[in-house]
Amino acid sequence: WNDGLRSCMHKFQHKSYNLFTCNCHSFVASCLNRFAFQGYINWNIITVAALILFKGQWLDKMAIVRSFSPFIVVMCTGLFMAGWPFFIGWVSFSFLLI
Repeated sequence: WNDGLRSCMHKFQHKSYNLFTCNCHSFVASCLNRFAFQGYINWNIITVAALILFKGQWLDKMAIVRSFSPFIVVMCTGLFMAGWPFFIGWVSFSFLLI
């Protein structure tokens, strides 16, 4: 395990972060491929995201609050200060990322 993790760290050490192709999900997928996790060696960012979405679990109820409260605070502050143009801009920017 340690050698596989070290190998992945060296592989990703000099790569530039990219939201779509070189991110934390691609690092995890690379590690899972090296470990042959669950006998499967074709992990990618989609399968890792699906695994997190369908099999992931929260540690406790406060973990949910800590995860979503920054988003809720920013959205409420933006809507309060700028109104609907903030929300429309946020949605437009989100579609650019997809």
